[in-house]
Amino acid sequence: PQQLKLTLRWENTELENPGNLLAMAGEKPRLFVVANSQTAVELDAAGKVVAKHKPELPPGGSFAWLRTTSDKHGKSLFLAGGPLAAQVYVMDEEWKVLQAYPPLDQRHEGVRDAQLFDLDRDGTPELYVGFWSLHGVHGVTLDGQRIFRQRTRPTILSLAVTRASDFDPQLLLTTPNGGIVPLNRFGNFDPEVTVGEHPIVQLTTAGYDNPKALAKSRYAALSQTAQ
Repeated sequence: PQQLKLTLRWENTELENPGNLLAMAGEKPRLFVVANSQTAVELDAAGKVVAKHKPELPPGGSFAWLRTTSDKHGKSLFLAGGPLAAQVYVMDEEWKVLQAYPPLDQRHEGVRDAQLFDLDRDGTPELYVGFWSLHGVHGVTLDGQRIFRQRTRPTILSLAVTRASDFDPQLLLTTPNGGIVPLNRFGNFDPEVTVGEHPIVQLTTAGYDNPKALAKSRYAALSQTAQ
């Protein structure tokens, strides 16, 4: 408060039940707001509605958050999901659903988090899904082929992405243990990292929609400390 002051730039009151935001960097920054759990509303720099994207989801499908990345041709891919959801949805830049994972006949306790990331550096992103209880984390290609299923740490709280170097991309998992667990492209864990006495519940990466920005990754984390 001594150095910074918030100033209202714009306000939009048209959206019904607005929720989480997705901000995309680039030459033309874009802002999306999840509305009514089934629509991504795109706003311009003045807060005006540019477009409404309502993908055709499976029956009963909905989403609360969005992620994004780009393929080797520079085209956007979107990922939609929600807390303890039955499925997450991969969509192209026209918001057409390319994949819904896991299959609805696969029983589980709910998806906790997911990311699109080119972990094996072949130029094509893969889908990584972290589950609540028992199922751990799955790696899946965009055409639905499972790469690995890692259940050594069964409950995943969040997934973040990083590239410590051009030769060492990693997923970063948070678990109920409170540490940060790196996962490599083979589905194997590296040693857990702790952040002082702070148990990390949620971890996210700045610039995750821009692969070049991951070379110098910065993170934001939420910690929950017992009082």
